[in-house]
Amino acid sequence: MSQEIRQIQDDIIDLRVIFAILKKRVKLIFALTLLVTALSALYAYLLAKPVYALKFMVEAGQIGEKPIENIDTLKEKLSYLYRVGGKSTGKKLPYVKSITAKKETSLLLFTILANSNDEGVQYAKSILGEMDSNLKKQFDDYKNIQLSRIKSLQEEINTTNENITLSAKELAESKANILSAKKSDDPSALESDLFQAGEKQAVLQSLNDHLWTLKEREEALALSISPANMKPSHMIGEIEKTQKPVAPNKRLIIITNFLSGLIFSIFLALLLEFLASMRNPESQAAQEK
Repeated sequence: MSQEIRQIQDDIIDLRVIFAILKKRVKLIFALTLLVTALSALYAYLLAKPVYALKFMVEAGQIGEKPIENIDTLKEKLSYLYRVGGKSTGKKLPYVKSITAKKETSLLLFTILANSNDEGVQYAKSILGEMDSNLKKQFDDYKNIQLSRIKSLQEEINTTNENITLSAKELAESKANILSAKKSDDPSALESDLFQAGEKQAVLQSLNDHLWTLKEREEALALSISPANMKPSHMIGEIEKTQKPVAPNKRLIIITNFLSGLIFSIFLALLLEFLASMRNPESQAAQEK
């Protein structure tokens, strides 16, 4: 029991010694804390560059109603390209903070950080231009394939037109033969000419139907490479800007550095007192008494 009481008394003495040291070094603690706080305030208000956050929505390039590339795959590529994620410390502004893909759409939401709204707007436009450059080859490949199909169709259309001209000429000859057979009053010849004319009429109708189908296909292919069907990546709405910077948090910087300076100055005061006592043990013993 007496040992516990003695331990408590020793602890009280130790606290008294610490408070005595802090009181002795109060000017050092105050001055050092004030210096660190002043320097942090100087940095926060004069040296630290403001950081603005901007958001914008992009609809990825599409052919028809479908995006050229899977939206999740495109997001992963862009995240790798712009090094999204990880520690932001040391990253040079402006940079992409995050990219979010909207499910079951071709929309991407970008969040970027920049030193000013104007800088952020220019960076957003450069991202959009980069996306279009990356998709240009896919657009060109698709367009070349469709143009090749249109060329083949046009060749088939020209051949069909020639066949229609030839068939129409043969039909006209058959009709002339029918007239001659009627004049000659030859029933068997008339029957044969009528049969041939019917066949040639059917062939001509079939060729005309085929030509109509070919032209419809040609029109559909031409429409598929029109600007209305091949949509490049573009922004949806306006770029959302912040009127006030999102960083640095000046109040947090000052409070954090104030506490850090206070803790460091207390530690320094105790360390200096310890070093002084090592050089002058008698003084330390007198202080403990």
